[in-house]
Amino acid sequence: MCPYLKIGSLNIPMYSLLGAAGILLGWLFAWLRGRRSGMDPDDCAFSYMYGFIGALAGAKLLPILLNIPAMVSDLSLLTTDLNAFAAKYLSQMVFYGGLLGGLTGVFIYCRQYRIPFSSVEDAVIPAIPLAHSVARIGCFCAGCCYGKTTDAAWGVIFKNSIGAPNGIKLIPTQLIESAGLFLIFLFLTAFFGRHAAMQKSFVLKNRTARKVSGKTGRSGAYRTLSFYLISYGALRFFIEFLRGDSIRGFLGPLSTSQWLSLIAITSGILLLRIRKSLSKEPAG
Repeated sequence: MCPYLKIGSLNIPMYSLLGAAGILLGWLFAWLRGRRSGMDPDDCAFSYMYGFIGALAGAKLLPILLNIPAMVSDLSLLTTDLNAFAAKYLSQMVFYGGLLGGLTGVFIYCRQYRIPFSSVEDAVIPAIPLAHSVARIGCFCAGCCYGKTTDAAWGVIFKNSIGAPNGIKLIPTQLIESAGLFLIFLFLTAFFGRHAAMQKSFVLKNRTARKVSGKTGRSGAYRTLSFYLISYGALRFFIEFLRGDSIRGFLGPLSTSQWLSLIAITSGILLLRIRKSLSKEPAG
């Protein structure tokens, strides 16, 4: 709809601008959530940044891994047309790769600073759908991740899109997913508010203990993460049926993202089932 924001002679891509805005908004939420809920705001903010770095790496790495066979067949482009090779294989970013990389980054932070994941979970995890919700509006502005053609009154027609076909009424999958992500954010924030507030005494005791013994306790919480994986996996699985872009790739009857959504849902359910056993594990 509006791929660029013009400021004087500058053309700022709305996709990049809203993506950055989402990241900053998520960081601000994580910090404020930690501060208001009794968690350590610095841990919440820095673990989020570790997650952001991991998300960038994962979002870039996953499409490369999925395209290895095609990349091997096009290795000649490295010497004949490097720009074409980069545009075809190195410019893509996949959210599920970013999610896996981001969670890995958060866990690395928790391990490095010897804090349980549950001490930042209720601040960092809701920040993910919040940031993602804003970024999806950037997708709408750019026209990427567009939907199938439709005759419905709520369809949208792009006129100067750099991604979606122009002049055709399409399902606004980007806005639908953005709204769904924001609802997930509200649910996680409201439903797990009490759990976040209970972290204060736990975190303070844990910090004191690890300064003395160098050890940290384990928590089998993972509730917020579980519900996020289940809810977003279900949302994305449904959205994929409405998508019209062919860049996603398919494995059998389902798209790659739908298979990954099923893995996310299954992982969330398994985490819920083993949560009690994790909470009973001894500290150390």
